[in-house]
Amino acid sequence: MQRASRSAWAMVGSAVSLLLGGCVTEGGRERPELPKPPADLRVTQVMVAVGMPEDTDRNQYLDTYPVTVYLFDDRFPLPVHAEADFSFEMIFRNAQGEVIDRRRPRWTFPAEEANNRVARREPGLCFEFRLSLLDHGGDRIDDATGQLELTVRPKVGPEVRAQPVAMQSGRISIGR
Repeated sequence: MQRASRSAWAMVGSAVSLLLGGCVTEGGRERPELPKPPADLRVTQVMVAVGMPEDTDRNQYLDTYPVTVYLFDDRFPLPVHAEADFSFEMIFRNAQGEVIDRRRPRWTFPAEEANNRVARREPGLCFEFRLSLLDHGGDRIDDATGQLELTVRPKVGPEVRAQPVAMQSGRISIGR
């Protein structure tokens, strides 16, 4: 048994060293430098991505949503960082499109707090938030589709609204 695991580790080590050897740039050239955003940066577009919701209190209702926000200036190809306030609002509708929960949970993050949520992901700079319904009266919402709306208020320039994002909400269905 020891011999088999030693050979397996040796094979893994060999594969890793071969792969790492392939990571060296040919001719010793460095990566090109990324372009710089415009000095007079303006937020003109916002993209929102909602991750897999969680049931953090284990009561079979979704309650916490990881949200990633990318800001863009139309004159620059990559996401940018801008001092801005972020205001989220969640709306719940039934199958007929009627609003069914009047709470309309809201989360507001002033620029100072939002700056602590900056991260670098594959597409570029972003802001990462965790929105919890438990902060707003609970998570027991049945037979509804959630919709997340976001308004970004940059310190410079007009406010920008993201396209609303549909979100899974309510009771977790457990397959049999």
